[in-house]
Amino acid sequence: MPMFNLGRKGYTSEWWSKKLRKRFLMWASYFIVGMYLLLLAVFIILSLSFPGASDPMHISFLKDFIFYFSSPVILFAILLVLWSREI
Repeated sequence: MPMFNLGRKGYTSEWWSKKLRKRFLMWASYFIVGMYLLLLAVFIILSLSFPGASDPMHISFLKDFIFYFSSPVILFAILLVLWSREI
């Protein structure tokens, strides 16, 4: 039976402990970075495998994706890692 402590600011329970929160945040950051790298690999493979994908429009889209989408994703993953170390 989960143990609740309602006398403090918030409640504490054994199913959402500090260790579990830390593990969840670490795996969430790994998942975000992994999905980003997978999506980037798919874009690169598709752009190299199709001969019509080497036009300037597709190359510009890939460059914009790398530069404008990677920064927030990587920063959010770093934030999750730092937040998990703080707990």
